[in-house]
Amino acid sequence: MTVKQRKKEMNAIAVPLMMQSIAGLVIGLIDQAMIGRISLFAFGAVGTIAALLYTFAGILGYVSVAFNIRAAKTLGGNNKGNFYQEFANTLILNIFIGLLFVLVMLLFKREIIIILFKFTDQTLEESLKYMAPMQFYLLLQLLLFNFSAYFKVKKQTKWIFYGATLAAVLNTVLNYILIFGKAGFPKMGVYGAGLATIASLCVNLLIYVFAAKDDIKIAFERAKLGITRIKSIIAESLPLMGQELVESSLFVLALNALLARAGILELSGYLLAARIISIALMPAYMYGTACLTLIGEKFGQKDDEYLNNMPQIALFHALSFYMILGLIFITFKNHIPGVLTNDADLLLYASGLVLPLVLINGANVCCQIFKYCMQAVNMSKFVLYATAKINGISFLVMLGLFNIFKYKMLAVYMGLMLNYILLTILLMRKYYSRTTLKPNTCDHKQNRGQSSVSLK
Repeated sequence: MTVKQRKKEMNAIAVPLMMQSIAGLVIGLIDQAMIGRISLFAFGAVGTIAALLYTFAGILGYVSVAFNIRAAKTLGGNNKGNFYQEFANTLILNIFIGLLFVLVMLLFKREIIIILFKFTDQTLEESLKYMAPMQFYLLLQLLLFNFSAYFKVKKQTKWIFYGATLAAVLNTVLNYILIFGKAGFPKMGVYGAGLATIASLCVNLLIYVFAAKDDIKIAFERAKLGITRIKSIIAESLPLMGQELVESSLFVLALNALLARAGILELSGYLLAARIISIALMPAYMYGTACLTLIGEKFGQKDDEYLNNMPQIALFHALSFYMILGLIFITFKNHIPGVLTNDADLLLYASGLVLPLVLINGANVCCQIFKYCMQAVNMSKFVLYATAKINGISFLVMLGLFNIFKYKMLAVYMGLMLNYILLTILLMRKYYSRTTLKPNTCDHKQNRGQSSVSLK
């Protein structure tokens, strides 16, 4: 397979995923704007409950990432029987987890909200209204993750784009109708927002089920509820969940706590700028996901040359998109934050953070690609331990510099850069050690554009 063919194969997975993510992001911002017009209590309640549900979904969704890794290997080894077993057992596991969550929310949602967030009066009332339909969110989302992994492994990501985009548009339309009481419907407020989300997720799931109906039938005809296999899926999921907790929860919480010592302007400005930068990082996650599938498949086939070249192809594309988006954000840094806030002081401060954060997160792009590559070759535990260790070291360095520089953002920049560079070097070296390969410079001579991400 030539470099051009490999690029085409990777883009066939990554590009539809990017389009789906961008569509979801834009429509999510529109949803926020609608809910913000109900009341301050509604905006705070919905934002808090949604963040809690997203966190649960993000962590438990790694069951489907484990399925992605395992299924890619089985198909790579031409073992369709095992693929159907993995598919059926993962669906059963996700349904069980989702229904358990529904039961807990049905019985204890009021107590959980009060204990976690200390909500009272109107904020508690709005939270409970929103949670009434949203208690089914996790069940639906875990199934959607499961089918998304299925379509990635089958290289049919167009269905992810079709389903998610249609659901996002439907969600926006239903939000407008149900929140504000249009088209003959009563005005439902936050309950309508939750109902719109659940309805759109159901439509998305129906599209996925329709597209995968033949394999679903085969999977459950051949399915044997294997407790050993399910335990194996859970065991493979746990390091991935741990990595998500360490990187996206503990490290972020520690960094936010550190910034809060500097002041609310510094914290809010960083969060605003980081949210903007996260848009530019989307391609890195999508190309990383493509690596997870493609490298996992070829790892099963023991195709060493392929394992060697695909991270470099993914890096080239991810960095190219990142640089284009980064330049756009730098050019319009005084205007883009205004989409999310109209506070003059916050806008001025956040706009000053865009340039350094764009430069620093270039290393984060490399870091993310190699995390996915490592997961694809059964090195999830190493990624977890490495992430925990480097995050810890980087935070301690950041803490020391923060005190030396009197709470200046320079300490944060240096700590983040150290974190991303050390992780990239460690993961890259371990990946090529694991695959017993060295980068093939000949392929780069055939492909001029990749010289900027050549690995040694």
